[in-house]
Amino acid sequence: MVGRRPAHARRFASTLASMARERDETGVVRRRVFLVGCPRSGTTLLQSLLHAHREILSLPETHFFQHLLASDESRQCERPDYEQGLERRRWRERRRRWLAGAGLVAPRRARRAWDGVIAAGLHANPPSGVHALRLPAHLRAFTDAMDAHCLRHRKTVWLEKTPDHLYYIEAIQRHLPDARFLHVVRDGEEVVASLHRAAQSFAPWRPYLDVERCVSRWSRAVAESLRWIDDPRHRLVRYEDVAASPKLALHKVLDFLGCADDARLWERHASAASELILPDEPWKLGNLEPIAMRRRFEATFDPAQQRRIRERLSDAAQRALPMALPVR
Repeated sequence: MVGRRPAHARRFASTLASMARERDETGVVRRRVFLVGCPRSGTTLLQSLLHAHREILSLPETHFFQHLLASDESRQCERPDYEQGLERRRWRERRRRWLAGAGLVAPRRARRAWDGVIAAGLHANPPSGVHALRLPAHLRAFTDAMDAHCLRHRKTVWLEKTPDHLYYIEAIQRHLPDARFLHVVRDGEEVVASLHRAAQSFAPWRPYLDVERCVSRWSRAVAESLRWIDDPRHRLVRYEDVAASPKLALHKVLDFLGCADDARLWERHASAASELILPDEPWKLGNLEPIAMRRRFEATFDPAQQRRIRERLSDAAQRALPMALPVR
């Protein structure tokens, strides 16, 4: 037939078309996910499982929004001396809100935010010149950097895990209205025990030698997560469900994210988990151990301490948890 290409040419053209379709399928980030919750609740465990999935890419904690916006709520979690100089802090919070409302950001905060991003291993191009003062420019640059990092690894979903981004959900949703959020919640007694044990071994956690601070940290985080329970972009995940039945719990999370199950995920989990731990985060090394339910509350505190802690844990949050937390 006149004009008909040879068979090998047709096969070559078909191969090129197939490659083009593959690029189209993998050349767009189709889901952006934030994993949040109280520290020591199992956020790193869920992150490492999802990072091992063939479609999902994560990275060490960036603290980007936490450093860029530095909300008053987040500061209460971070600083043991928060109540000191309260009036001055209120003035700073009003100033921060005014700047954010005007679409501006303090240069010092921007530098700190991008330092955290670079430390997490992300190739970044922070705004410069007059754009360095504009909050939307920083948010776009962060999203572009995450998208590029994801596509560079031929993945279609990225997951950012910084537990305290829990307190920046409104800002994140204004910038990324289609983002999904996973809230990990764990039994309060075990979180208090885990925070306190970390404080006994690692200097950055030293403020949590104060048991009252541990209780406050957990109850504030749970109350914040429960605020979002009726929003379809949010899913609450029980640590206990992940530890007791990881395959079933992960299946439900993947379904929420629009991802298929990945049978080889479990083979990749150990190596994937090690990629998410920075050299200065030795408290995360337990995440390299086999998944198991570990209960340490009674071994950590004496009976009198246990009674006081149980009295302090939020009754309202405790009543809400059984109804609120199952992964649908």
